[in-house]
Amino acid sequence: MSDAPELKCPKCGADLRLNRGGAFCSNEAECGLKVWRKTSEKELTDNQLARLVKGEKILVEGLKSKKTGKVFTAYLTYDPDTFKYLYDFEGLPQKSGSKGR
Repeated sequence: MSDAPELKCPKCGADLRLNRGGAFCSNEAECGLKVWRKTSEKELTDNQLARLVKGEKILVEGLKSKKTGKVFTAYLTYDPDTFKYLYDFEGLPQKSGSKGR
């Protein structure tokens, strides 16, 4: 992807390569970090992947629960220790027209 941002692996510091599957460490033999583009049936953009591997928390709409099939919104982060996505539901913006419970 020609206009992809330059990224460094949060695990080993080598270059990360973006492709249609996700972000992958160029130091595959020793590190092998893979950040998959798809999570909870949502395809993340290059910009979203870049922000996540840089340690940012991003708001993602249109995620889908594997258990219930319900669509949800959450803040998403990427944990550099476990190398997994983490979901945070605190402080989500309220939908306009939603009623309090």
